[in-house]
Amino acid sequence: LALALAPVAAVYLIAYPYTKRFTWTANLLLGGALAIAPAAAWIGVRGSLSWEPVLLSAAVTFWAGSFDILYHVQDREFYVARGLHSVAQRFGVVAAFRWSRALDAMAVGCLVALGVLVGLAYPYFVGCAVAAIILGWKYAIVSPHDLSRMNVAFLRVNAYVSTAVFGATLIAVLLY
Repeated sequence: LALALAPVAAVYLIAYPYTKRFTWTANLLLGGALAIAPAAAWIGVRGSLSWEPVLLSAAVTFWAGSFDILYHVQDREFYVARGLHSVAQRFGVVAAFRWSRALDAMAVGCLVALGVLVGLAYPYFVGCAVAAIILGWKYAIVSPHDLSRMNVAFLRVNAYVSTAVFGATLIAVLLY
């Protein structure tokens, strides 16, 4: 299965960088590019695909798409001037923030569903709650009218979210 899907992944990863020239979905397609990794690792180890890696890959898709949409808000004028495409360029900055919030919520939802499916212990769900709070904090420090803390929102928030989910998963798996 891994060998059969390798060309599909390769074409996707080669084509993705050019999508901003053609479609506003480029931000979402980045999430898909990053989400190949969890499913590919699962297939490489197990030789098959099941719901666990699909949910994890969906969470990665939504989370990465969300932060890419938000980060590119600050480049909206550049994109418009050069004929490039993004969610912010197509729908505006306020709508881009709405898209980003919705994708963050879907990412957390996928993580919670994954924890339920796998039967993880409560620390995992505490980590999901902490990740949701951190993602909410992101929208307290940046807004469509104030992008001055975008680097904090982009770099630190993502580091905190990934650390919270990883740490909680580790605790849930090793201690329970």
